[in-house]
Formats: sequence, C-alpha cells, structure tokens
Amino acid sequence: MKRIACVLLSLLALAWGAPTAAAEETVYIKTAADLAALSARVAAGDSMEGTAVFLENDISLSGEHTPIGTDPSRPFSGSFDGKGHIISGLSVSGGGDYSGLFGCVTHGSVRNLSLEGATVEGGNYSALLVGRLYAYQGTAAVEDCFVSGSINGTSYTGGVVGLALSASFGKNAHVSVKDCTARVRVKGDLYVGGIFGNAESRASVAHSRTVAEGCTVYGTVRASGNYGAIGGGVGGALSAKCDSGSALSACNDCLSYGDVNVEKTAAGGVLGTVGAVGAGAVATMEGCIALGSTGGGAMSGGLCGKCESAEEGIASLKDSVAAGNVYGGSVFSLAAGQGIENCVRASSASDLPAGILVAQSAMGDVNADGKVNALDAALILRSDAALGIFGVAALAVADPSGDGRISSLDAALVLRYDAGLIKGF
Repeated sequence: MKRIACVLLSLLALAWGAPTAAAEETVYIKTAADLAALSARVAAGDSMEGTAVFLENDISLSGEHTPIGTDPSRPFSGSFDGKGHIISGLSVSGGGDYSGLFGCVTHGSVRNLSLEGATVEGGNYSALLVGRLYAYQGTAAVEDCFVSGSINGTSYTGGVVGLALSASFGKNAHVSVKDCTARVRVKGDLYVGGIFGNAESRASVAHSRTVAEGCTVYGTVRASGNYGAIGGGVGGALSAKCDSGSALSACNDCLSYGDVNVEKTAAGGVLGTVGAVGAGAVATMEGCIALGSTGGGAMSGGLCGKCESAEEGIASLKDSVAAGNVYGGSVFSLAAGQGIENCVRASSASDLPAGILVAQSAMGDVNADGKVNALDAALILRSDAALGIFGVAALAVADPSGDGRISSLDAALVLRYDAGLIKGF
C-alpha cells in the first residue's frame, strides 16, 4: 500500500509540473571534430547544463571555428575541463558579437585549458577564450587557463574574457576569473583589457560578486575608436552597481607586464576605470602590480585611469604598485580620482615584492638601453634560435607582435620601427 501511495504521489507531481533534476552526462573531446560537434550541439539549443566536458588530448584546429554558445539565448552552461591540454590554431573571423573559443558561458565553467596561437576578429563581447561569462543565479567561472594570440574586437574586448558579469535579481550570483595568464595582443574600442574587458556586478535585492584574481598579462592593449576608448593592462573597467542587496567587483593580486595605449578617455596600468554606483556597491583593486608603459588617453594612470564612485558607492585602489612609464594627456603616477590607499609608485626594484622584475623599458627595447634598434632585433632572433634566454622583465617587451611568441616576426617589427617605417607597435 505504501509503495502504491509513493507511485501515486510521483504521478501527481508530474501532472502538477514539479521540477525534476537535469540528467548528468559526461562528454569527452578527443578531436577537432568532437569540438565542432560540441559547438553544434550548443548552437542547436542544448546548454549542456549539468554536463561535464573533458578534453582528452591536445588539439590542433584548422579552418574557421564557430564559438561554443553563439549568443545569450544559446549559451554553454556545462563544465569544461581542459585537463592541462592545449588547443592550438583557433581562428574566429567575421567580426560578430560573442566571439572566442566560447561565445557565451552562463552558469558554466572553463578550467585547466591552454589556448595557444589563437586569432579572433570579433565585435562586442569578444575574447580569445570566453566572449561573455555570466551568472544571474549560482556561479560561472574561468580558472587556471593560459591564452596566447591576438584579439580584435569593439566594446568589451579582453584577452581571456570579454565581459564577466554577475547580476543578482532576487538570487545570489558569483562570477570568477582566477589564476589565468595571457600573452596577447588586444585591440578594441570601449572597455579593453589584457585579461577582461569589463568585470561588473549588478545587484537588485540579493548579492552579486565578480572577482578577477591571481592573473598575469604580457603583451599589448590598444583601445581606440568612436566611443570612450577605455583600456587597462588587466582590465578595461571594474564596475559595481547596486539598487538593493550588495554588489562587489574586485581585482586582486594581478600582475601586468602589458603595454597599454588608449586613444581617448582613460588608460591604466592595471585597470582603465574603477567605479561603484549605489549604496552597497563596492569596486576595489587590491594587491596588483603594473610594470608596462601606459598612456595616450585623456587620463593616464600608473595603476588606473580614473577611480570614482556615486550615490554612496565605494571605489578604491589598495596596496598596489605602479612601476611602468606613464605618458599622454593628464598623467597621474597612480590614478585620478579617489579611494587610493597604501599604493606606491616604484622607483626601483627594491620597491617591489621579492621576485618581481621591472620592465622599465619601452616595447621592443629588450636590452633596456633606451633605444629600439637592430641590437634589440638581434637579441630577439637569438632567443628565437634558442641561443639566448630572456629574463621576465625582457619578456614583457620582446613580443611587439603580441601573438604570444618571441620570434623573427617580432625582430622584423623592431627593424621596421628602427627604420621609421612604422610609428609604434
């Protein structure tokens, strides 16, 4: 009798439309064809929520890749574990929004993956790895990933993630970009950064949190175009907006060797802008270091172009160090604005934490003699031929092509610059 009652209750639950748990599944990616099939499956409307995807081999891609999760209505919501493997040769062109290996990841994750030699020509929300990383309840994450290559986008363009966004509308949300390294050449318009274009949290009633932590950038970041042109070595913007509840956006313990040039509004060695709007909104950068050169914008800061808050929000820069050259319009050794606490301008290596090497020279000036010439090109060629090894500081300026490799292409660019054939990198 008891068993019959249980069966009847189960039937009633189905009739009333009671929620049922999504079936869990495991998918193994072994070939380029498997990766293309994954993209097609998500594009067909299967978000793969509850599905664990594992990369079993290194994969070399050829031809055009269709991003996994082509738009917000068809995102990837599973977990992708690269298991330390490499995907090389990614190519995405066409200039479409939501471009990258993954276009849109909502309540999903990408971990333990290396993406090497990638080329992406995208529009808004573009990056080498994930165009948009989003959570409106629960979590979304990109962790322990390496990317190299070049990305050209418009608004919200980053080396690893274009837009990282947590938005709580009655339920808590948490987005993280953690322990990632990028050797990249990033070009875009509004909100452009070596790791992320914009890391943002929005809250209404509940609590949202977006955190970038423990990331490192090498290469170049360029922001120019019709809009505000805001860019930073690690991120273009860090922002928090709150109506009620709480919204936290944080950039912690990140390191930028990137060379940043921004045409118009704000350029920062770590972040282009930091902003918080509304009581309960907090945007904070803490424990970061900027070593590359920064400038070109209306406001150029060694750490951040501008730090500001409104309507009882709190924006701050804490315990961080700026060591690279700053140039351009209105120059600030650290940042314009408010909320700067215990930050310093490093004048020598002794001002930096142990193990951090300063690249005081400009992009292409490998031997740090204040000139970019044939001698630097020769040093690059020696490294390419495995006849010489760069220190970390030299690595920061030895890749003017921004493709993640030290090669003869970089030497050729240095020679063209020395001959006056190009004005910059």
